[in-house]
Amino acid sequence: MSEAAVQDPVREYFQSVYGLKLEIARLTERVRTLQAQCEKMTTVLTGMPRGGSSDPERLMALLADERAALDARLLQAEGQTREVEDFIARLPDRLYREILSRRYIDCLRWPKVLEKLQDQGDYYEERQMFRLHGRALNAARKLWEEEHTEAKTHDKG
Repeated sequence: MSEAAVQDPVREYFQSVYGLKLEIARLTERVRTLQAQCEKMTTVLTGMPRGGSSDPERLMALLADERAALDARLLQAEGQTREVEDFIARLPDRLYREILSRRYIDCLRWPKVLEKLQDQGDYYEERQMFRLHGRALNAARKLWEEEHTEAKTHDKG
């Protein structure tokens, strides 16, 4: 990744949604795996007293922890997604909003973004779409600067 991309707050802001969605997918799979293990568990009753916690109890506790982590990330992702959607919605150009939403909110790969644009009657070549994406990012950066400059000025005043 280039140094410019690393220092681009707008792109990082947009990509934060994707990062959270990846983490949610990982946690969801972990919860499914633990859930399946818990469902397969059978308890053997021996009549003998046991000390400490058993493997089934640890497994259930781990499942509960993973579910709690997943719930927290889902809540965080919902808020972050809504925030990024609201920001993108403030861009004046419909096509810019569409490209940025499909790429960063829906997390689509470029061929799918192009397909979605074509589905709604916007026919572009891939190179044109990349140029439009660059312009959309520039428009978003401009809006970001305006809003953050306003916020800093407002906070000082």
